[in-house]
Amino acid sequence: MRRLWYAAAALTLTSALTVGIGGPAHAYCSTPYKWTTPSAVKVRNGAGIPTPWDAILTASAGQWSGISGSTFRMTAVARNFNGPIYGGSVTHGASSSHRPEAPGVTLISRNGNTITSVRTIFNPRWHFNDTGSFNQSSNPPRADVRTVLVHELGHWLVLNHPSACAGAMTASEKASSMNPNFTKKWNTNADDKAGAAAKY
Repeated sequence: MRRLWYAAAALTLTSALTVGIGGPAHAYCSTPYKWTTPSAVKVRNGAGIPTPWDAILTASAGQWSGISGSTFRMTAVARNFNGPIYGGSVTHGASSSHRPEAPGVTLISRNGNTITSVRTIFNPRWHFNDTGSFNQSSNPPRADVRTVLVHELGHWLVLNHPSACAGAMTASEKASSMNPNFTKKWNTNADDKAGAAAKY
């Protein structure tokens, strides 16, 4: 079983693309990149995302909002939202070209250390369910959409997989939504929240 089955946030600046982020934070790894107004981040479902996933997006975004000690707030807005988007979108498409073994990938655009927009892409090579089940070895491989989305939205805060930090992972890190291990994880745990509070 591969430990890193979600793609780490891909940090993009103009046409450059680098997969992976590193450097220790409080709970696990992060980078210096940040939102300038972390209390106003919006996310919406975009192209190719099934309508029933709207409720899943709202629930998943809520896992990263209102965390004690953190100013970060992520609001899920309607896919036809016409106001200014300080944030980005969730789409279904060409993530297989970035990490074919990963069910999702998050792309972060930035200007220096300032995040300007983010996009999470679900890999069309995978089939998704809302029951919490995973099967990496099936053809096509299957994954739980909410678990993947909570994890990928954690990358919107520029939090990385705990295994990217030096040293052995703690039990809380292993159980965190940011630790990808083919296990149903619909809620952020204490380690995820500590990482969010340390970042924002």
